[in-house]
Amino acid sequence: MIDFSLTDAVRTVTETHILAPADIRLLYDGVRVLLGLLWEAREKLSGETICFVDRRRSAKRCHLRIRTERGKYNRARLYRKFMRLAVDTLDYLEAARPAVAA
Repeated sequence: MIDFSLTDAVRTVTETHILAPADIRLLYDGVRVLLGLLWEAREKLSGETICFVDRRRSAKRCHLRIRTERGKYNRARLYRKFMRLAVDTLDYLEAARPAVAA
């Protein structure tokens, strides 16, 4: 007798060509989305001043270089630079919180 519950589970699996997300890609998406939200808040609160530097281009450049860079030392240097960009973005969000909350 054949156990069909196992064959049904195997039959429903589909092969895809989607890459598993890497940590640097997820971090880049977070920086990109958060800076986009800061732009939206700045536009909606035209009377309020929300100060930040849009570092999306720099983050994208750094993200792509990390993915293509050879050597552990060079990638580590780029990761540190990218982490500074991410921390700066979080600092901009913290500074904008009082204006948005009001």
